[in-house]
Amino acid sequence: MKIELSRIIYHKFLEENGFELSTDGNTFDRVAEACIKAVEELKTSKEVEINLPFIAEYANAPKHLILSVTKEYIENYDFNKSTKKKIVTEKKVVGNKLEEKSRNSFLEKLSKEKEEEKKQQKAKNKMIIFGTVAILSFVLTYLVFKYVLG
Repeated sequence: MKIELSRIIYHKFLEENGFELSTDGNTFDRVAEACIKAVEELKTSKEVEINLPFIAEYANAPKHLILSVTKEYIENYDFNKSTKKKIVTEKKVVGNKLEEKSRNSFLEKLSKEKEEEKKQQKAKNKMIIFGTVAILSFVLTYLVFKYVLG
């Protein structure tokens, strides 16, 4: 649900402001923290307000994001809504190259984090199984020595 909510935040910001939200480290962290907090709060309440002031700057004016969400809103959000505003991609000159930032890098980073969490969980599960097998073989060996050989 955290990833879906972050996609909604980026999509809503684009839809409302006409340009993509930057995926620099600070913005990424703020959006990720807001998503985690909102998902946790949704476990105990019906609706949560996400308030991210000064999340971006465009045309020398600060932009704010305020969004009220419910579980149903997240689950039923339609990403296929067309935006009527002109879409602007943030561009930045780095050295001699023009670098474009987009929310795709943010979503890719979240997907990688999710995959990493899955890998870590699989490794933990393997260690638990290995430990269980080791204990059972020890117990079996003990029982064989005690009752069969002893």
